[in-house]
Amino acid sequence: MIGTLFAGYKIIERLGGLSNGVVFRAYDPRSEQFVAIKILIKDMFLTPEKQARFLREAQTAVILEHANIAKLLELGDSRGTQYLVMEFIEGKTFREIIEAEPNGVTIKGFVGIIDPVLGALAYAHQKGVIHRDLKPENLILNKNGVPVIVDFGLVKMSDSERPDIGYITSQGMVLGSPGYMAPEQVSSLPQDHRTDLFSIGVIMYELLCGSNPFCDGSPIKAMQKILYDDPLTLELIRPDLPTKASNIIHKCMSKDPNDRFNHAEELQRELKKAIESGR
Repeated sequence: MIGTLFAGYKIIERLGGLSNGVVFRAYDPRSEQFVAIKILIKDMFLTPEKQARFLREAQTAVILEHANIAKLLELGDSRGTQYLVMEFIEGKTFREIIEAEPNGVTIKGFVGIIDPVLGALAYAHQKGVIHRDLKPENLILNKNGVPVIVDFGLVKMSDSERPDIGYITSQGMVLGSPGYMAPEQVSSLPQDHRTDLFSIGVIMYELLCGSNPFCDGSPIKAMQKILYDDPLTLELIRPDLPTKASNIIHKCMSKDPNDRFNHAEELQRELKKAIESGR
């Protein structure tokens, strides 16, 4: 596809392949700007009804206007292929940050990049929008050092009429990122904003110790660990981390959504307080 036109956008380069599609950097001749365009896998939807529901819910992400959220510019259908066009964010992903700091980032560095992310999540949740695929690859530190959440294209509205059971392809492949999926996602149970809090808990853990507590060789093993195993206590790996902060991060990764924080705003407030107190 490189060098070709797709839905009026010139495809420049492939940025990566995801469980639900492929992302390219593209050029929009109308705005004379670079964009990120995600072309979704064709068998993502089992029924026309599910496809229509996805398009309806994804459209809600257009309402998000926040300095720490990449804007969803357009979604559409080109000859039966769904696509999302997003603001292109140039910078370093949290995955690259984690790989560069195998023993974990400093506490100061951690607060500097995670606090704005929690604020952006709180904003999205207040708007009724859930991300559902938070992972280090979807968090980018832009060239100005500002963290930005990308890929709000597979959102779910928190007030949807019926429980969501995730997107499953015709080959039976669950769409998601196994090491960051909440237990309710793994079990195809109803999801809400607390699903995002589980994922961000895993990301915070990984930022601080350099490794994912659930990834263990294969996606199936990762999902089994998410369902049945508890992560090694973070405080044992990072003795410089205040005990309360360690407990807060583990609370985010609770198996039962009812045992997590009720809101991202509450998580942001409590984490900041715990780190500032140093206890």
